[in-house]
Amino acid sequence: MTRSLYTAASGINSHNQWLNVISNNIANTNTIAFKSSDMQFKTVFSDTLTGGTRPDTLTGGTNPRQVGNGVQIGEIRRNHNVGGSIFTGINTDLTIQGNGFFTVERQFIDGSTPGFLLTRAGNFNRDSAGFLTNVDGNRVLGTRTVDGNDETTVTPILIPDEVRIFKEIDPVTSQVVQMWLGAPGSNTITAANMGNPANTFQQADAELQSFSIGVDGSVNMTLETGDRISVRTDPTNTNQREMFAFALEGQNFAPSNTSVDGLLTIADSIFAPEQLQLRTVNVTNPQGLLDQGNNNWTLGPNAGDTSFGVPNSGSRGGLQAGALESSNVDLATEFTKLILAQRGVEANSTTVRTSSEIIQTVINMTR
Repeated sequence: MTRSLYTAASGINSHNQWLNVISNNIANTNTIAFKSSDMQFKTVFSDTLTGGTRPDTLTGGTNPRQVGNGVQIGEIRRNHNVGGSIFTGINTDLTIQGNGFFTVERQFIDGSTPGFLLTRAGNFNRDSAGFLTNVDGNRVLGTRTVDGNDETTVTPILIPDEVRIFKEIDPVTSQVVQMWLGAPGSNTITAANMGNPANTFQQADAELQSFSIGVDGSVNMTLETGDRISVRTDPTNTNQREMFAFALEGQNFAPSNTSVDGLLTIADSIFAPEQLQLRTVNVTNPQGLLDQGNNNWTLGPNAGDTSFGVPNSGSRGGLQAGALESSNVDLATEFTKLILAQRGVEANSTTVRTSSEIIQTVINMTR
C-alpha cells in the first residue's frame, strides 16, 4: 500500500532535479558561450505480477501484468549548438564560427600546468607580459609544430610589446633582401649569417603598434616602424619553423625552408613564430566533456578522440575577432519546461497526499 508513496516521491525528486537544470539554464542566460542542458526521464524497474502466456490450440495468450515503481533521471544532456554572436569591437575577443573549442593552460595551486582546459568563451585579455589569457589568467595555447591539421607541441600565445628586427640590405639597390626577428636585446643574427657578405647589416628594436587575429588564428602585428608582419601556418612547409610572410615597404617575403638561422626565422626562443598561431580542438563526443565551471571543460572518459590544429582547417570552425559567442539558452523554451516541471511536482505531491489519505482511512477502519 505504501508503494504509491515511494513512486510519487521518485516523481517529486526527479522533477525537482529538472527544476535545478532549468534554473541553471535561466541563471546563465547572459553567460558568454554557455551551453544549456536538458534532462530526460526514464522508468524505474517494474514489478511483474504475471509474466504472460503463449496462445495454444485451445486458449489465447495473455499479456504480462506489470506495475511500475516510479521515475528516475535518464540523462542530463548538453546542447552544444553554437550561440549567437555579440559584437564588441575588442580585438582580443574571439568567437568560433562553427565547431571546436579554444585550449587554455590548466593551472594548479602549486603553479604547475599538467594539461589544458577547453572553452568556447573567447573573452580573452593580453596581460602585462604580452600573453593572451582568459578571465582567470589561464594562458591561451597555440601551435608550435604543425603537421597538416594536427599539432604535437603547444605553447602559450605571446604578443610582445617589442621585437628586434634584423635586416640584410643590398648596398647597390638599397633593397632589403633578407629579414629576421628576434627578442629585444638579442644578437644571435650577425653579418656572418648573411647570404652575401657584400650586403650591409642593420638591426633595430620596434614597438608593437597594433595587432589583429585572423580567421585561422594567425596574428597580424603592425610595428612602430610601419613594418607589417603577417604570421600564419604553412602546412606545406617541411621545415615547420618558417611560418612568417612579410610585407615590408611594399616588398613581399615568402616563407622559406632554410635553417633555424636562415631567412625569416627567429633569433631568440623568447619570441618564436609558432607562438602566434592559435589552436582549437574538436572532440568526437562533446556530451562526454566534464564541466569544470568558469566556462571551462575537461575531457571525460567518454569524450572520445580529439583533433587539435589551427582554426578554419579540417572540421574546425574559423575565428571571428571583435565578437563573443552568446549563451544558447532559449528563454521561451525554458519557461515552458519550467511550467511542466512545476506541474510535475504538484501532481506527484497530490499523489503523495492522496496515498496518505487512503492509508489514514485504512488505519481508521481498524480502530
